[in-house]
Amino acid sequence: MYPPELIKIPILAGCPEFVCKVCGIPTEKINLLHADEESKSCSALSDLFVSCDCWAGYEPGIVLDPFMGSGTTAVVASRLRRYFIGIEIKPDYINMAKRRLQQLQVEAGHGSKII
Repeated sequence: MYPPELIKIPILAGCPEFVCKVCGIPTEKINLLHADEESKSCSALSDLFVSCDCWAGYEPGIVLDPFMGSGTTAVVASRLRRYFIGIEIKPDYINMAKRRLQQLQVEAGHGSKII
């Protein structure tokens, strides 16, 4: 197993936080600035997510791990609130990854199903 910190930055850099449920276009985070005439300063109003015109809502981005091994990437993706798909050929590693993910669900109280 490799350290979870090793995969955190690539997931954050390569997997969008949210994608459109219909067209799959990733959202983009933007900041709006508000100019205050009296104090002559700018401040951020809020973070907004914009992408498409579907107005269908958003779901988490998906991380693909074609060599899942013990499931470290899946665990980190889950902690970062991303969906994940893991592919592994060895049954021992599949079982190890399932145990790790089930333990994570117990700790976090998630009700999602691991297949």
